[in-house]
Amino acid sequence: MVQIKIYPARNGDAFLIKTEGAQRSAVLIDGGYAPTFGQYILPDLVELAAAGYVLDLVVATHVDADHVSGLLPLFKANGSAQSPKIIPIRRVLHNSLRSLNQEKVKPAAIDPGDDALLGEIHRRGYPAPGPRGGQEISARQGSTLAALLKSGAYMWNEGDGRPSVSCETSPAFSINGENSITIIGPPQARLLKLRSWWTSEIRRFGFVGVLDANDRLDDAFELLCAREQSDVVVAPSPIAFTESSELQECYAIDDSITNGSSISLILESAGTRTLMLGDSWATDAVTALQRIRSGSAPLIFDAIKVSHHGSLHNTSPALLELVDAPVFLISSNGEGHNHPDFPVLKAIVDRPAAFSREMIFNYSTPASQRLRAYSSASGAAFTVRENFASWLPVGRGSSP
Repeated sequence: MVQIKIYPARNGDAFLIKTEGAQRSAVLIDGGYAPTFGQYILPDLVELAAAGYVLDLVVATHVDADHVSGLLPLFKANGSAQSPKIIPIRRVLHNSLRSLNQEKVKPAAIDPGDDALLGEIHRRGYPAPGPRGGQEISARQGSTLAALLKSGAYMWNEGDGRPSVSCETSPAFSINGENSITIIGPPQARLLKLRSWWTSEIRRFGFVGVLDANDRLDDAFELLCAREQSDVVVAPSPIAFTESSELQECYAIDDSITNGSSISLILESAGTRTLMLGDSWATDAVTALQRIRSGSAPLIFDAIKVSHHGSLHNTSPALLELVDAPVFLISSNGEGHNHPDFPVLKAIVDRPAAFSREMIFNYSTPASQRLRAYSSASGAAFTVRENFASWLPVGRGSSP
């Protein structure tokens, strides 16, 4: 049996997937914000560890604060891979600056001016949720994920953080002999674009030295990437989509560089297939899934985590033509960007289906409430579950 827990991570993501097989295996994908870990994830990990589970895989899909911040206290509290204090962690997927460098280079000395700049970036810490920003994790409260993985000697991208994780470099692998992972994104081109953006950003801040992958620059990379969208101001009221709003009229391609670098994957375990899309771009997901699909029928998964909290910039009509599932997971409390967007939810349930769909929300939002009162245009059956906080069984014959 496979079960998924979708945590209340405010406007972020945090998912724990456990399998009860010959080997008791769990996978953690993202960690939300720091309180997400302390209040919700930590008690579950302690319970799983006591029952003989290990975290075979931890995935930081990309370096946005709403995905990575909750992983910092996890690795800080867990200590080293050799002597874990909470739960054994077998491997980690995370693209940091060292993952994007083409070659290992000897770190260059940092001049005083650049060193002061890097110190100031570190002091800014990780931003708090919401358009006003603020600081959630400071330099004194924690370190960056790259620094914690390195100091804890974790198996990181199958080594020391190099190479990068992409659909070209790490297309598929087994995580414990029972479960398999297929990486469908990002493509290398998105990671190169991220590195180019970061290079321009740190130069704009005034850094003049060599941009190799020393520890201080790895920190600066994560902290600047985590703030890519933190200054965006969004109107406090939800966008007034009507029930007649069609996704093909509203969809616009995401332009977030960090979202484009998001690790998306298929987890196959105990006869189930789960599609976890992170915040990935719909165009990239379509390209990868078209390579996997045989024939013209949609790819049917047991569960699909909807990209970018249900934003209409990350789910396209073309993507919905390619995939379907009896369970859809939408993670957001609507804070900051008013996610999810109703046209995405409407487009999911309007499609004909031979099964009933479960629309699982970890919060109640204006869009989920509107969906509760909506009837599918095709007559397809669906159920809306809000504020969902329990373990969710997925797979043939399962129901929440």
